[in-house]
Amino acid sequence: MKLQNFRLGALWDRLFSKGRGTKGQIVAIVALALPAIAGGAALAVDVGHIFVAKSAIQTAVDAGARAGTAVLAEGGSQAATTASANSFVSQNLSTIPYLATITPVISFPTSESVKVTIEHNLSLYFARVLGIETAPIANTATAALPVFPPLARTRLSLWRYAAIMKVDAPAVWPWIKT
Repeated sequence: MKLQNFRLGALWDRLFSKGRGTKGQIVAIVALALPAIAGGAALAVDVGHIFVAKSAIQTAVDAGARAGTAVLAEGGSQAATTASANSFVSQNLSTIPYLATITPVISFPTSESVKVTIEHNLSLYFARVLGIETAPIANTATAALPVFPPLARTRLSLWRYAAIMKVDAPAVWPWIKT
């Protein structure tokens, strides 16, 4: 083929022209494209499944850590804190059937913080064709009680603290006279 006879649309014309010998070409093109289309759809389903599960688990560990810290703030024991955190995690995961049986690991990094961890192997749908049965998901949340610097009950230190915290000092500490 000479260069001057080459047209950019020559391949298109050959494949899709209505002339002789073009019958059945679309069947071949669809047969070649179908595995790629099906693979893309399968990837979208499995990746979407992973992201939904990871988001739900993150929400659950966040809720569990905050609920546990609330119990600690009220002076509750570690057993009560663990029970509250477990309750909130199970309430958040109970609406999703394939995550309802997950049990969190609850620990106490300090006496004023709660750490909730979930590690789960999520079953996949279409990736099994490729030999990938599960996808590991691990989420962690840690919540702690706020730590305030020790303050003397002097007018100057409370005013400085109020300026740092951006609050109205007389409204928060009524014994301060302006």
